[in-house]
Amino acid sequence: MTNPLKHVSDLGGFSEAYAVVRTALVVLDGHTYRIDVLKGYVPATALYTARCSVLWQVPTQVLTPATPATNGPTDGAATIWVESPFSPPVEADRPKEALAEALGRLAGHSSGAGEAASPPRPRGRRRTPVVTPTRQP
Repeated sequence: MTNPLKHVSDLGGFSEAYAVVRTALVVLDGHTYRIDVLKGYVPATALYTARCSVLWQVPTQVLTPATPATNGPTDGAATIWVESPFSPPVEADRPKEALAEALGRLAGHSSGAGEAASPPRPRGRRRTPVVTPTRQP
């Protein structure tokens, strides 16, 4: 079976459509973050993007309608994912590169310096392992 998202533009009506190709959960400074690496189908793009969300606890009354349902109390807290967008957006040619850049920015943001971490060094396209020569004294 082919990927249904490849043909979603033929169906019409969708302003955006993405496939999550990689997800990472990390804990940094006591906060849980989820980074999703996405491949865009509508609009079609060759680049991969990354989105970051942070886990938050909020009072349930924030999530419930103004008139509570009669089937039970709405006291307590709920845990939700809240998007924490990267600025500028993370985009890369490959999913691993997008994830590496997102992790670097997230780590740099929490360092307290207020600056984003520098992006990872670009890597070549080769797939074979690289052996680093060691110096002999």
